[in-house]
Parts: sequence; C-alpha cells; structure tokens
Amino acid sequence: SQAAAVDSSKLNQRLKDMFRERINFFREAVYRLLGFKVEMISGHEPPMLRLRSMFAENEDDELLFQEREGQLDMLETAFTRRLDPRMFGYLTKCHSIPAFVAGVQLQLFDQQTFNVGGSAA
Repeated sequence: SQAAAVDSSKLNQRLKDMFRERINFFREAVYRLLGFKVEMISGHEPPMLRLRSMFAENEDDELLFQEREGQLDMLETAFTRRLDPRMFGYLTKCHSIPAFVAGVQLQLFDQQTFNVGGSAA
C-alpha cells in the first residue's frame, strides 16, 4: 500500500541520515586522533584515498593512495616530490605505509612547530 511505501521511504531516509552521521563522526575521530583527513576520491577505478595532514602548510599538500593487486600504492604528487627522500625508506625498505605516514606527520609537525618564528627554545 501507499502507507507502507511512505513508511519504508522514511525508514530508508533515517538510515541514510544515521549512516551519514556515523561516517562524519568517524572521519572527525580519525582527524583528531591521527591528524589526517581521509577522503575517498570517487571517479577512479579503483577509488583513491587522499590524506591531508592538519600540519600541512598548503591545502594541496596531500598523500594519494590507490589499491593495485590487493595492495595500496602511493601515487606521486607535488607534495611527495618535496618530501625528504629518506622518508621513502619506510616504503621501499620496510614496506610500511603506517611508518611512512607517521614519519611524514612528524616531519610536518616539526616544521610547523620548530620553524615558526625562528627557534623553539
């Protein structure tokens, strides 16, 4: 009946709203805990993941990852070309994206904290 369709539509909308709220909560929690905004970029197959640090100097300072053959590969960006080449040892020698991302985060934090207005001491 029409009443059942309306109830179903309302339930569907409530579920969508609740899901959206949970996703937003999760994104904010990741940002506050790890210091990165994580976004999925659609329009690519497979989708790409964009990470932006709260300590980045520029809005377009980003890390991009895409799944290939069951693994995440980092894509080159203008930001990655400016990183200290030693940072890539976490990826090439240790095969650890988490260590690489943590190292990038610490490097950005140090640059922002200790290079602002001269010395930190």
